[in-house]
Amino acid sequence: MSVRRILAAVGLSVEWRRLRYYRDFANYVMLAIAMKNVRLTTQEIEQIIAAGVTTLGENLREVRLYGSRCDLEKAGGDIDLIFEIQEASNDKFLDIQRLRSELVRRLGEQKFDILIICENKYFNSERENNFYELISKKSKILWTTND
Repeated sequence: MSVRRILAAVGLSVEWRRLRYYRDFANYVMLAIAMKNVRLTTQEIEQIIAAGVTTLGENLREVRLYGSRCDLEKAGGDIDLIFEIQEASNDKFLDIQRLRSELVRRLGEQKFDILIICENKYFNSERENNFYELISKKSKILWTTND
């Protein structure tokens, strides 16, 4: 079966296939799996990933969803996101604000909880580390560079 037919079978859009940041076919499969396990549409997932890449660029390593949107039996809720980056930013607060603005531009006004972490996962406190460990266990990978 051709890649084109597989993508069509899982419902991936033409725009998604054109994203230059898309690294390999495994990510298409990951997206298809994520779509069945989270309460987001294909377009919402695509726009979240595109917003992350637009804002964080080549520094972005992974995008995860956590919280109520990972539970198929719940309704509503904000969109809780973890963006993992390769190198720590000089101004994480500014990065979060720019990312939130890009998400609102792409998805409309809604509540986003955004966490940006460096892939070495060092935190300022034990409390931050415990919070990350708790949410990462139940989070779903939406996109990764597979580097």
